[in-house]
Amino acid sequence: MIKSFDEIIEKVFSIYEPMGYDIIFTSALEKLGIEDFKEIMEGKTSVLCGSSGVGKSSLLNALNPDFQLRTKTISEKTGRGTHTTRHCEIMNISENTRIIDTPGFSNLKFDFLLPWEVGKLFREMRPFLGQCKFQNCVHISESDCAVKEHVKDSRYESYKEFVEEAKEYKERIKYEGKKKETFEKQNNNKSAVKISAQKRQGSRRTLKQKINTDITLYNEKDEINE
Repeated sequence: MIKSFDEIIEKVFSIYEPMGYDIIFTSALEKLGIEDFKEIMEGKTSVLCGSSGVGKSSLLNALNPDFQLRTKTISEKTGRGTHTTRHCEIMNISENTRIIDTPGFSNLKFDFLLPWEVGKLFREMRPFLGQCKFQNCVHISESDCAVKEHVKDSRYESYKEFVEEAKEYKERIKYEGKKKETFEKQNNNKSAVKISAQKRQGSRRTLKQKINTDITLYNEKDEINE
């Protein structure tokens, strides 16, 4: 169990620094890490995102007091932050540095992806994607999985939670037909998107209707010519 701020810092660094992430601890109240934060964003357009109430607007005000962004405290009733930022806004830190402020969110969910797409979002998994025994491997219970063999940090538990959310999404769209299947079959170095059975059935139905319409129009035209 984490008991001190130093342990929090150590844990964050132990997970994300080996992956190549730049980590900066900041405090808008104590003005800690502000200059380091400015330096890492210099010459870029960056996006600031995170849960409601974590201090995104306060951090921007610390970067530039002229922003005068409205801030709120954590709700005593729910223990959560309240939505202060209502829209995305591009803000200029300097002539060549911009940051996009975004509304906060309550929960981070991956219920808009298919299960085999989730791994692409994890930097530590990307080098091993495509090396598993099964092409549609989701890296949880499959045998001969290259990802499970090499990725063993605490983010893997988060990955499994996100895959479960993605499975729920897959079941939902299975009957709605709103998302194009992205799993591909390889044949002679060419990729072909697999089409769901429901979509194939719908396409056949549309084709039959078109054929019947063409036959009807042809017969009517033939009768007129006679």
